[in-house]
Amino acid sequence: MQHLSFRFFNIAPQVRGTVAWVPFRYELAADTPSEHVDIEGRGTAILERRRERWLVVHLHASGRRKTPGD
Repeated sequence: MQHLSFRFFNIAPQVRGTVAWVPFRYELAADTPSEHVDIEGRGTAILERRRERWLVVHLHASGRRKTPGD
């Protein structure tokens, strides 16, 4: 894989005590040996505050290939 780019955007963290959730969107582009790939997706990270540090305890993301005009 070559020319890989990854961008997070629309990051909207919410904190409630020692728990936080962070919905986000992302774009990924890369050149593989057989084709160029453009993907857009959404995700959510769940974090927990432990010993003065935020740790990701769960992460979910899903994406789809961009279609012309996206």
